[in-house]
Amino acid sequence: PGADYGSIAFTDIAGQLTGLSNEPRPEPPDLHLVGTARVGRANARLDLRMPMHRDHTSVTAHVLLTGFPANGMNRMTDDLLHVEATSGMLHRVEMRMHGDEHRATGTLDMHYQDLHLELGPQIKHAKVFSFVANTVVRTANMPGTKGYRQGHFQVDRPVDAGVFKYIWISLREGMMDVVLPPALLKQMKKQKGKR
Repeated sequence: PGADYGSIAFTDIAGQLTGLSNEPRPEPPDLHLVGTARVGRANARLDLRMPMHRDHTSVTAHVLLTGFPANGMNRMTDDLLHVEATSGMLHRVEMRMHGDEHRATGTLDMHYQDLHLELGPQIKHAKVFSFVANTVVRTANMPGTKGYRQGHFQVDRPVDAGVFKYIWISLREGMMDVVLPPALLKQMKKQKGKR
């Protein structure tokens, strides 16, 4: 199951965690994690809040990635959607997510240039869809330009998903909502459902 969500290596990890305690309290404080890391040559920042009270199950996350080569996105998508970026630069990816134990919703802003995609041979008619994707998908999505797209996502939380996997799934879905044309994304999800 883990392979379905992709993988990526983090280095230079630093963080601050507050609200963690083993002292019994009627209203425990929220767990708050602020962390930074490197993902290849990119910078990553996470701001995560979760109530520690057993009756409250919300998760709020703010994720920021900067200076991310587009082919770094391949690790997130190839096992699930069989899409690879062949060129491009993601200057900024910013996700805001709010969820509970069942589902999460949020937005994702992705500023990129020179993006080109290729679909894997596992997809029926991959060459045709790759041509269509690169014809339909704009090679740039920069703020202030005509047709700028903000991603919106709603994801169901898998039963076995911890909080970081839940954030990962949300980030991936938001990115796909920005990059891929809705018709192509729908076709790829339908293909995934047949597996």
